[in-house]
Amino acid sequence: MTRRTLLWRSVAVFTLIVTLVAGRGFILATLASGSYPLSAFCFDTAALMLLLAWLHAVDAAFTAGMQWIAKTIPPSWQAVVIQSARLPFVLLVLFPFMIVAINVHPQRIRCLETPASLGMQFEKVALTSDGISLSAWYVPGEMTPGPAIVIAHGLGANKQNFLTPVASLHERGYSVLIFDFRAHGDSGGQLSTYGLLESRDVKSAYDWLANRHPGQPIYALGYSMGGAAVARAVFEYDIFDKVVLDSTFSSLRSIAHHRFLRFFGPFESLVWGEGRFWARLWTRSDFGDNDTTRCASALRKRPLLLIHGQQDRLIPFTESVLIHDAVGAHAQLWLVPDAGHVETTFAPDYALKLDSFFREGVRDSGGSLESRNCRPYSAATPKLQP
Repeated sequence: MTRRTLLWRSVAVFTLIVTLVAGRGFILATLASGSYPLSAFCFDTAALMLLLAWLHAVDAAFTAGMQWIAKTIPPSWQAVVIQSARLPFVLLVLFPFMIVAINVHPQRIRCLETPASLGMQFEKVALTSDGISLSAWYVPGEMTPGPAIVIAHGLGANKQNFLTPVASLHERGYSVLIFDFRAHGDSGGQLSTYGLLESRDVKSAYDWLANRHPGQPIYALGYSMGGAAVARAVFEYDIFDKVVLDSTFSSLRSIAHHRFLRFFGPFESLVWGEGRFWARLWTRSDFGDNDTTRCASALRKRPLLLIHGQQDRLIPFTESVLIHDAVGAHAQLWLVPDAGHVETTFAPDYALKLDSFFREGVRDSGGSLESRNCRPYSAATPKLQP
């Protein structure tokens, strides 16, 4: 290969990477009504280039090693042996590494709107968790003194994306603190652990709000990954008087199975183990511990409302059913028939249900809530196949 050919190939690869990163970033930013900052674009581009270079180097080293070993066998079998060994190496070692490397670094979308965009007065709040700065908004309510609510967003989102429930709760008199998790929105940090270390971010938000509302009830409303972080914070720190988990997964292993692990058949456990290994190297956290059902003992000590859309294809509603079963009849379960992932917030009765739960926590003997648009889980409810 000549230098000119090598140069043109390098330029082509660089252009492709820049195009992919920029396209993905700006598309997601547009969908989330946010902005894709230049600093995030530069970091994402450099990180992807280093990742691909590392994968190529490891693959080349493995292939060279197999070529050296294959010298001991007949030449006609060498290519077959090398490729037969290379394929499982790529699928069972390099692929889990790539998946983990990409997913522990979520796409950062900065906020363009604030509570003022919806006519709410608010206060900018700076939190700290593990030395990482967290950006938050505090929206005071009319019930002062009175209960206050921490809202935790999901993976890849930011606090702007959940201004609608903030406004709904604010209209009903609640004070609300909503924040960006580490590696999200306007907060610092680069790595996400799907709720493991994010539980410390939730604790930081709780501490700030409890200090602002001394002696008053503090509630939590967590969406998707934010729900997992809230559940873990309840388990680790015994905080919050009432908890709502919306579209939350029962365990990270369960979601990994639903998304891609099931395609590996008998090698599923091996690939999951590889992923846990790489995730521990990246984040110093064991993703195998990310299990909301293990927090059941703490969750059942306080009123708990589980909400999930039955058309959720990202996190099937059966995940909330598993959490409900682990906690027991104490937990209320509200399944929204026509809602997708976190689309439950558009249900006509959504704000009313939250207000009713936070004000009274009334539950029937079945541990569920009824409405004309939503129905509780029962054995007859059709389940999605994982």
